[in-house]
Amino acid sequence: MQRDAIRPLVFDADGALRHPRLWEQYNYRAQITERFKDSVIPDEERSAHYGVVLAGLAAARSELIRMHRAGQLHDELLRHIERDLDLQEVAAQHGMGGVSAE
Repeated sequence: MQRDAIRPLVFDADGALRHPRLWEQYNYRAQITERFKDSVIPDEERSAHYGVVLAGLAAARSELIRMHRAGQLHDELLRHIERDLDLQEVAAQHGMGGVSAE
């Protein structure tokens, strides 16, 4: 399991948590996986969930472009954030059951 693999990396030698947000995310994933391991999520519920995710990503992309055009965001940072949004968008489209050609 991923959480077990990262455990030695998120805690230091004294046992202090070095990466709390990352640890929280992996714990959440493990809990959700365990909770729903025998469940089938209806297509319409899954589609609605990822539809919200895609709407949020579209809004983030629009704001990112607005900030860049207003001179508030450097080209390099724009490309970095766009790449992250692209990856999130592909994952959401995959979660919906397909990838659009947009």
